[in-house]
Amino acid sequence: VFSKGLSDKIALWLVPEKVMVNENLLINQWLDISSKKINANQTKTSRMPKLISEGINGFHSVKFEGNVKFVEEDIVTIDYHPAITTNLEFEDNTKKTLSIVFYCEDLSRKQVLFEAGGPVSGFNIYIEPPNILYFGIFKETKRVFLKQIINPGVHLVQLEFDGSGFRGILDGIATDYKKFDGIIYDFSLTGIGAASTGTRFHDFTTGVTCGYHFSGMMSEIVLMNDCNSSSFSKVVYDYLDKKYNIHGSYPQIWNKSTESDEHFLVESEKQFFKINNINNEYTLNFMIENNDNCKIEVYDLNGSLTEKIYYGEIKSNFEYNFTLNSSLYNSGIYYARLKGNKAIISTPFLVVR
Repeated sequence: VFSKGLSDKIALWLVPEKVMVNENLLINQWLDISSKKINANQTKTSRMPKLISEGINGFHSVKFEGNVKFVEEDIVTIDYHPAITTNLEFEDNTKKTLSIVFYCEDLSRKQVLFEAGGPVSGFNIYIEPPNILYFGIFKETKRVFLKQIINPGVHLVQLEFDGSGFRGILDGIATDYKKFDGIIYDFSLTGIGAASTGTRFHDFTTGVTCGYHFSGMMSEIVLMNDCNSSSFSKVVYDYLDKKYNIHGSYPQIWNKSTESDEHFLVESEKQFFKINNINNEYTLNFMIENNDNCKIEVYDLNGSLTEKIYYGEIKSNFEYNFTLNSSLYNSGIYYARLKGNKAIISTPFLVVR
């Protein structure tokens, strides 16, 4: 389909004709057809999306039900891989183009289509009610989020980072172009159909583990380590546009925003959520921006509840500290999670015994 020069740039290429399914057509593995062979997996039946033979415009598609029950929402994940994000601890300005063909039907809640990286650094595409599609890229306290109006239906989206800034495209309409230096190393899963191990959002919150689940279908995902300067981004866009009959011409002109970048790059100082380890004693330290009634809990990697930290009212702009019960934790990865009426935040942490 593509030239060798373009194909060599592709880090991930998922098509629904290449999936492993069980007897109920539930997908336990989505096979990467790029040379990298970075497959997406799901071992838990309750989290497996379904293969639809006649999906988006007659093509095979992967259907996500958007189950709202925690630890049962469908999602496929990819183990950390530097070709998808990076292995550098300083800004990596490798160009990236992420393209997704999808169908959405329910815009009433936040939904993550794709997120690479985690709470430290990465990039994502997600839906925010009532009708906003966000493109995001972030590194520690710096972040940029750009948005488009979206309606239910079939769409082609493309996030483009050219090494010094990025933009988003929805059905041929481009956002403004915003400056950004690049992402850094974050040892987190890539989530398709939901947030996997926490991601960042425009409202300064960190995504809940396996949360903000997508409701709809996806037919093709292409992640390429290149961008518009070589015209490869346009080739991928035009290919998907024609194949799925979407009819949105690739926007050649990159509009430079006249807005100040500071609004997009400054982290809120009124909200944070982190785990500290001092002499193998783990404490949770956090502050939120609004008064809220919250549940604060810790889950293990399988989604099982490990410890209830606190249930009740949390005051805004007040720093809280809780000490975890060390007797409840074996060696492994855990997730501290705050869920309230106004905020959902989580953070992963490692326990070593």
